[in-house]
Amino acid sequence: MGTPKATLFTLGCLILAGNPSPIRAQNQGFPALLVGVWQQTASSADDYTNTVTGERFRLGSGFSVKLILHADGRYALQHYTQGVSSSCARVSYLDDSVGTATVQDNRLVLRPSQRTLTIVNCTTPGKRTLPNNPLVFNASLEYYETLIKEVTLKLELQGGPFPLSLKLLQLDPMLELPPPAQPEGFQLGQDPPYRELLGLWADAQDSDTGFYNPQTGAFYIPKYNARENRWLRFVPGGYELAKVFEAANTEGVCKKDLIYYEKGGALFQVLNVSNDTYTGDVRFQASEARLIVQVRGEGCGSFAGTKRYNLKPLTAYYKFGFTESVGFQLGCEWPQHRWQFAVCVNRAGWNSYRKRQ
Repeated sequence: MGTPKATLFTLGCLILAGNPSPIRAQNQGFPALLVGVWQQTASSADDYTNTVTGERFRLGSGFSVKLILHADGRYALQHYTQGVSSSCARVSYLDDSVGTATVQDNRLVLRPSQRTLTIVNCTTPGKRTLPNNPLVFNASLEYYETLIKEVTLKLELQGGPFPLSLKLLQLDPMLELPPPAQPEGFQLGQDPPYRELLGLWADAQDSDTGFYNPQTGAFYIPKYNARENRWLRFVPGGYELAKVFEAANTEGVCKKDLIYYEKGGALFQVLNVSNDTYTGDVRFQASEARLIVQVRGEGCGSFAGTKRYNLKPLTAYYKFGFTESVGFQLGCEWPQHRWQFAVCVNRAGWNSYRKRQ
């Protein structure tokens, strides 16, 4: 669906827009949209100066930041940098603090109850206790689209001891983003799934299709097999589909795995027939949608573990193509709702399926 650019909504006292927006002063507790695991990792060869010691070095492994914000305002921040200097083969700093966080006048204020700095270098290695002075950042939020096209949030922090551009590990699945209307030019048909389509389809013959059982809820995360591990099943009058993502996020030490499942009714409209190839439009109107989020990794705190969500069912619009000797394709050319990234895996727009049974 692309990153939303015009949506403006209020949740509690937090104002969020498609373009970077400030976090407003609030009097009703910690903003709900900020609660979660925020991370940033990067590798570069840029010069970097530690603001506590003034030591300048060239980043090698880049830096990694993890900021955990809790609903009661507690926070934990780890800021790690590593590289080399002209006089030392390895330089690293770990700035680690815990305390309370507040939002005041477009600023995120972190008030440490404990802050330490662990230094590895050739001159002054060791661990220091730093003063518990407030860390004050100018803060703004914007929607952010991840590598898999999942929508989350990016938190820009400026003006503090170090600038940060943090991504939220998991945007609240129950937060409803406006779904697209039926697109102009889409032709809604009245045909249920055709007889030739009935049965199980997957992205490849050796793709894993057993990772989720809709009847029991049992699931597993398949080991890497160079396949997309997604399936689509047509039944008379309807469909069901599922997709699994291992390590769905690219940034941070806290990783998440996702499983998305939906079922509902499907209506087809054939628009063109060329030899044995049929193309047209299809609407998937979900009656049920589920999401499993599994967070893992060291230091993820209470956010680690598995959570299940029953989502609001949404309607999706696709192009389709079918050739019996080739398979079935879904084209993602229309605007997409929040969860369609689980179907529209390929950025080229068309997602292929082969008949399994």
